[in-house]
Amino acid sequence: SSGFGRRLQYLVRPACSGTGCELLNIGFDSGIWAVEHTNYGTNEHAFIALVGPGTWEITSFETEYCCDFLKFLDVRYRGELQSIGPMNVPQGVHLVEWYSDSSVNGAGWRFTFTPQTAGAADPTDAYIGTVLAFGGGALAVSMDLSRRLVPSGSTHLLAFAASGTMEGLQPAALAFVDWDPPRIFAGGIAFDDAGAILGRVTGDVVVQPAANESSVEAY
Repeated sequence: SSGFGRRLQYLVRPACSGTGCELLNIGFDSGIWAVEHTNYGTNEHAFIALVGPGTWEITSFETEYCCDFLKFLDVRYRGELQSIGPMNVPQGVHLVEWYSDSSVNGAGWRFTFTPQTAGAADPTDAYIGTVLAFGGGALAVSMDLSRRLVPSGSTHLLAFAASGTMEGLQPAALAFVDWDPPRIFAGGIAFDDAGAILGRVTGDVVVQPAANESSVEAY
């Protein structure tokens, strides 16, 4: 429905995978997602996926300084910290990594994520298909690409469940894979048959890269 499309950006719930996820408290209020993990345990290693753009902020934080950390956007946070942020999160799917070792624990941490909506394009523009069937762990999606092209730079296909007045908070995220990348042709190929036996071809093939190609590591 159109209402479901308009609320799409708000409904992308932070998704956790790994050990310790069942202990996280994830809530949503007034357009802000809050992820909290207090009195955490040992040997936890989890990843929390956020879908940008938006803003991210640590509101409380206390972990074992040497060995327990939260990592986001290539920065590790550990020890006792005051509030951090807010910081801008670019468009796309980004992972918050959480790790605790086998010894001392801390009081835990809490961060918030606010999806960007002001001035953003209508989320209905993200609609590219309809789920045809779901059963036995298989999901079939009809993608009408003549109606709306996949936006340039897209990394994932998000599938949401909706039926009547019910809407699912947790989407299935499928990464886009290019199975037909641009073909790069060699600049030249040479072969020298060094075999003296009739009917058997042996020797070396020499492949010359194209003159304007510097990124190819192997043909």
